[in-house]
Amino acid sequence: LRHARISPLTHAATLRPLVDAIVDRVVSAYCDGEATGSAALPDEVDETEGEFAGVNLKEAGLRLKAAIESGDQTEQLKLFAFLDEKNRYTRARLGEYYFRKNYGLALAAAGSAIKALGQLERAVAERPDSAAMQYELGNIHTRLQRPREAEASFRRAVELDPDQTKYRQRLVARLMDNGGYAEAVRELKRLVADDPSDERARAMLAEARAQVEAKGGAGEGGLLRNLAKRLGN
Repeated sequence: LRHARISPLTHAATLRPLVDAIVDRVVSAYCDGEATGSAALPDEVDETEGEFAGVNLKEAGLRLKAAIESGDQTEQLKLFAFLDEKNRYTRARLGEYYFRKNYGLALAAAGSAIKALGQLERAVAERPDSAAMQYELGNIHTRLQRPREAEASFRRAVELDPDQTKYRQRLVARLMDNGGYAEAVRELKRLVADDPSDERARAMLAEARAQVEAKGGAGEGGLLRNLAKRLGN
């Protein structure tokens, strides 16, 4: 390029795809659980006491991944707590999104909904366009009896991935809890239209219509709240 007659703008345009590819690779590696530049980082041994005294942090990260894959909840929670302290997870080559997402899910499975909320919110901050994370966040808000926040999360999940029936069902349930009966009925109709073979949705819609006709607007609210429980809280 030194001897070629290429303008700076043309040179920049030529290099841009390569730069973009490198950036995408780094971001992907970070988000999927690999620390950026991990090949250049030496293995570290953490100076601590107790069960993890002298542990190699990269090895601890691998142990955590294995515990996640095997479903060993006890091992997960111990390693998550250790690696979260002093941000050890970054030196263990674990990306922010990977760590926060899985830590939140582990805490939720253990029944620690409030702690799980904090971790999942941090995961969503890393990937705000992840429908799956919005769904998990909505589930935690539901467990914590925060129907408005849950509705917002499920609504966002549906916006990001409208083909996921379970996202739409949870949104219907929260709409009913929050008094959005008209929208809930419309969403039930769409569920039936999208999948006429869904017998449960068809039965619920038929029951809703019958009850609304029989009892009018006063009966609609009570009916839909019952349907919310059947759709899953």
